[in-house]
Amino acid sequence: MNAPFYRTALFLLRHAAGPRNWPPLLLLSWLRWHWARGHVGIIRNGSTILAVGVARCVNSVAEAQADPYACDEEGAILWVDELATHHPDGLSLLLTQAQQRFGTRTKLCGRVSKRPGELRMLPWSTVVKLTRRHVCTTRN
Repeated sequence: MNAPFYRTALFLLRHAAGPRNWPPLLLLSWLRWHWARGHVGIIRNGSTILAVGVARCVNSVAEAQADPYACDEEGAILWVDELATHHPDGLSLLLTQAQQRFGTRTKLCGRVSKRPGELRMLPWSTVVKLTRRHVCTTRN
């Protein structure tokens, strides 16, 4: 793996609620799997990482929750495994990037890190509204 991969892992360790408590080897293994499949979105300002998102397409919420590696590029739901940002536009920029990478889905789903265990589900039309003002070309 390369330096951007390790900088991304370090960013997640510092800023994401879930990975902060993971053993480092577990985080690296999990992130490597997603990295190889293009599931990692990164927003940068020069070489500084501002936001990181890890997402995958699935067919159902139950599938995503049961298996952290389940993915189907044709799945109707974009499941957000992790999101970390310390920039005011980080979330909307990551959503713009995800829309470019994964295309249109029916829903965006994931767990809310500030409210442990709470599931958040948005219709894709909300994602489109949140991303209208951004054009993003940054990829890992």
